[in-house]
Amino acid sequence: GNLLTVNAVTGITLGTANTITSFNATNTTSGNVSLTDAGTTDITGVTQTGGNFSLTTTGAITQSGTISVSGTSSFTTGGAAITLSTATNDFTGAVSLANTGAANEVTIRDVNAIVMGASTIGHNLTITAGGNITQTGSLISSNAGLLTAKTLSAGTANITLSDSGNAFANVDLRARNAGDSANANGAITYRDTDALVVSTIGTTGNVTLTTGGALTQSGAIVGGLLTAT
Repeated sequence: GNLLTVNAVTGITLGTANTITSFNATNTTSGNVSLTDAGTTDITGVTQTGGNFSLTTTGAITQSGTISVSGTSSFTTGGAAITLSTATNDFTGAVSLANTGAANEVTIRDVNAIVMGASTIGHNLTITAGGNITQTGSLISSNAGLLTAKTLSAGTANITLSDSGNAFANVDLRARNAGDSANANGAITYRDTDALVVSTIGTTGNVTLTTGGALTQSGAIVGGLLTAT
């Protein structure tokens, strides 16, 4: 089908044999919103003020409207990309992302701080936030991908990705001002279970890197005190 629009006050569960191309949901009081789909799914807008949000599909996940969720969010697909890069997205609870395939990228953006839940990515993961970037679970690339994490803030915004199970081959970590024109104040902390190549790090704050293997670089590290173990 084409666009499915649903409105509720106590939750939405759509979990059986759905085939839609676009989805719009509003839930205003309580309960979770859950959709299981087949094929590509474009989110034209989600306002979930009552609980958690979950989308599982077999194709690419994209968006053409803002996603706002008060609880946790989960986006799962198979061998396809997840592109949630709208600047006005607002995820309050932890966001978990899952896909497969060495060519399939995952991109997530939040207007404020973002908390990343446990996520296993096919290849590269890009996180952009208007506040702190933190995590409650490991971030893993199944195919030696690049983790890009960037804050855009007029104040102090830290990147704290210190879970011991993180597993990426390369990282690009930057604390930037709101206009993305210069490095800004923000402590950057990253831990990886294996060897790590630093592609770029930029901040006016301190940098802490911890790895379970060799730590090397392919690009510049710009910051205050660098601590590497």
